[in-house]
Amino acid sequence: EEGRPLFADITQLPVDPLIDLPIGYLREEVEADYDVMDTWATSAVSPQLSSHGISTNFNVDLARHAKTFPADLRPQAHEILRTWAFYTILKAQLHENLLPWRNIMVSGWCLASDRSKMSKSKGNIIVPEELLAQYGSDVVRYWSAKSKLGADSAYSEDVIKNEITKARAYNKEGLDDKGQYSAIATLYQAVQILLKLLAPFIPHVTEEIWQILYSILNELRLPTLDLEAV
Repeated sequence: EEGRPLFADITQLPVDPLIDLPIGYLREEVEADYDVMDTWATSAVSPQLSSHGISTNFNVDLARHAKTFPADLRPQAHEILRTWAFYTILKAQLHENLLPWRNIMVSGWCLASDRSKMSKSKGNIIVPEELLAQYGSDVVRYWSAKSKLGADSAYSEDVIKNEITKARAYNKEGLDDKGQYSAIATLYQAVQILLKLLAPFIPHVTEEIWQILYSILNELRLPTLDLEAV
């Protein structure tokens, strides 16, 4: 009768306004709100929620907003480009005429071995904890790191089981001592660089190999490119 909105108490959440009543009111005293809010309405301002401001004129922390918006990166999968990605761009353009991030990283899905979508109802899901327990974290890391952005990857136990084996390091046939030592030195440097590059993805294996061959890996810097040598 008063036309005044009645909000649910935090202790009542979640509520269905068509069924649940505000505290202290009877059914005949209130009119339920039939409007439905798109769930992407709040997701569309996730960068601004992180920066604590929608715009320079509407913010909680202007200094934080100015420092962290636009965001550096939006990681997301491809199936919600139309919703999450486009809605977020729309809101940022509406409020500040800016793109909400500098880069977007679009990942794919992990599919079943027959390249169908994993589903509990189909019974073809893979439990990550079981993979970690059976094969170790580095194997799973290495397999997942080989996935391409924007592309789906099909799970295969045969691929997971593949091990990185040592290639034959020495071949004395046709090599004199000087050539053999040169090959060993080159291989030594190549393994060192490879271990550094793989360390962020398979830290346990690379650390173990490094400690055997060299020293502690996590105290070193990644290799850099010498443009003059290219």
